[in-house]
Amino acid sequence: MNCIFVLLIMLVSKIVFTESFLLVLSLLRVLGFAGMVLVLWSPIIVPLLPTLVLSWTTSNPSRFAEFVCIVGLYTAIMILVTLWGRRIRGYEDPLEQYGLDLTALPKVWL
Repeated sequence: MNCIFVLLIMLVSKIVFTESFLLVLSLLRVLGFAGMVLVLWSPIIVPLLPTLVLSWTTSNPSRFAEFVCIVGLYTAIMILVTLWGRRIRGYEDPLEQYGLDLTALPKVWL
C-alpha cells in the first residue's frame, strides 16, 4: 500500500506546469474572485433590483439605489482584496502592500 503512495508522489512531483496550465489556473482564480464578489454583493443588489429595473425602464434614475449598489460593490471588492492579501499572500496590511492605503498622506511627485 505504501508503494502506491510513493509512486503517486513520484508521478505528481514530475508534473511540469506548462504555460497553458498556469493560464487556466490564473483564469480560475479571477473567475473565483468575481464569483465571490457576486456572493458578497448579492444581499445589496437583490433587494434593490426592482427599484433599479423600474428606474431603467421609466428613464427616471433612482440615484439612491444606484449609489448604494456602487458602494456595496466597492465594499465587496475591498473585503475580498483584504482577505486575499491576508490569507493567501500573508501580508499584515494588504491594502498598504497593494498601494490602496487611503489613510496615508498623499505623496507629491514633481
